Amino acid sequence: MRDSLFLSGQGEQSNDRKSTQLKNLIAYRQVVGNKGSSGVDGMQVTELKSFIDYKIAVLTDILKRSVRT
Repeated sequence: MRDSLFLSGQGEQSNDRKSTQLKNLIAYRQVVGNKGSSGVDGMQVTELKSFIDYKIAVLTDILKRSVRT
């Protein structure tokens, strides 16, 4: 797992955003470490990282487009 997945970003980040990212990373590690069961959405722990990678790619693309306009 790439920890930078949760901690990377462009430019300066607010302390609130960094805190949220760190909390998300800790939660992710706990779920994966505990081999957590699927939630109400039925997503398995093994699917979580690829889901997060996809969402980050989509959000990054949206942010890049909004900065250019």
